[in-house]
Amino acid sequence: MQGILFKPDMIKAIVEGRKTVTRRVIKPQLEHFHYTTDAQYPCLPDGEQIQPRYKAGETVYIKEAWATYQANDDWTIPQIPDKATIFYKLDDPDGFSPIGKWRSPMFLKAIHARYFIRIKDVRAERLNEITEEDAIKEGAIAHLDNRNPYPRHHFVILWSSINKPPFDWQSNCWVWRYEFELVS
Repeated sequence: MQGILFKPDMIKAIVEGRKTVTRRVIKPQLEHFHYTTDAQYPCLPDGEQIQPRYKAGETVYIKEAWATYQANDDWTIPQIPDKATIFYKLDDPDGFSPIGKWRSPMFLKAIHARYFIRIKDVRAERLNEITEEDAIKEGAIAHLDNRNPYPRHHFVILWSSINKPPFDWQSNCWVWRYEFELVS
């Protein structure tokens, strides 16, 4: 089973049902992708389809920052015996943990994940094509304020906080648009 990374506030938005879409940069980037008549995904100039990392119908687990506690007070990254020994940083909003060193979400294994999403739809599109409705599905509504009530504007801010050149907002790069649902 594959894992997927999200920022902690986006994991919270997924769990609360406020985020049901995510966009991920397509690599390699080309000036123009094309579709052949029988292609589900965009094609390279030689006709080879570019495959998304996650496919429709696939269930993936959400990777989170985590820590373990060993009975002998030894902080290691052992083979973790069960979920009871895992602590998740998302549950520690103050940033203080009496349990020791936080581990990178990159190293959380599927067996220790607590959140799973099922990919419902995958398609390629240009980043700047995002609509207000899709910006809401991206969880951007959580960042709305009175000065700028447009979800798309807040999505641009969110994207720019995660993606730097050459994949920033101005690049209008090609992205995979994944629609998903939280599953138990």
